[in-house]
Amino acid sequence: MITLIKTAIFYIQTGLNNLIFLTNNSKVNCYSLIVKNIRDTMQIKSFEDLECWKACVEVRKFISSLIKKFPSSEKYDLIDNMKRASHSTTRNIAEGYGRFHYKENIQFCRISRGSLFELIDDLITAKDENYILENEYSEGKMKIEKALNILNGYINYLDRAEKNNELRLTINNLWQKNL
Repeated sequence: MITLIKTAIFYIQTGLNNLIFLTNNSKVNCYSLIVKNIRDTMQIKSFEDLECWKACVEVRKFISSLIKKFPSSEKYDLIDNMKRASHSTTRNIAEGYGRFHYKENIQFCRISRGSLFELIDDLITAKDENYILENEYSEGKMKIEKALNILNGYINYLDRAEKNNELRLTINNLWQKNL
């Protein structure tokens, strides 16, 4: 059993947000594997503490200031769509965080990611229609790509955390059978 646990440690992919500890369990005189939750480790108490949410707030603020310069003829099309998509990025991260289940959280983050890609397309349209300058397009795309990178990292973390939790449960079940 101890060999199995030691072997499992080598197969777990640890990221910056994952910490693995070995502790001695005196009742069964073997090691137990504990994967600390990111909320305990990083003192994340709200979705507002997530870097991906903060990056999406920056995108939302940028888009909000940008669309104020668009012609009124775009009020019910491009302006409305960009406003909704930029709000969707932060709202879906917040809603996913509130679900407390990895798979649901990941799904809401994927919706947020889709809204970020939608904003890139909207920026291209705004540039093509000469509503924004090339440097405004570049700045917006850079902010969106930064948010995408951070959000993808968070999605990968959630996926790894779910798998680590499943591995921990499997090891616990094996211990119970061998005790």
